[in-house]
Amino acid sequence: NLDLLVRAAELYIKLGNYTAALDQFALILKEHPDSLYALREARRCAVTLGKFDRALEYQEQLARVHPNDPEVQE
Repeated sequence: NLDLLVRAAELYIKLGNYTAALDQFALILKEHPDSLYALREARRCAVTLGKFDRALEYQEQLARVHPNDPEVQE
């Protein structure tokens, strides 16, 4: 259930467990690779964890599937 996975990821973020949150967003993206919210949040979690290569992968995916997103153009 997508909603349940998103809620779990958001809870992990609130608890400061960005590794678990990133894992949840990765699960979401396997089933919904064009999810704007999951891509943004996965990128944010990766940056917070210092996983810049992974953050860049999410940024590139975001740019491919949502090229007009304001965050892509920053």
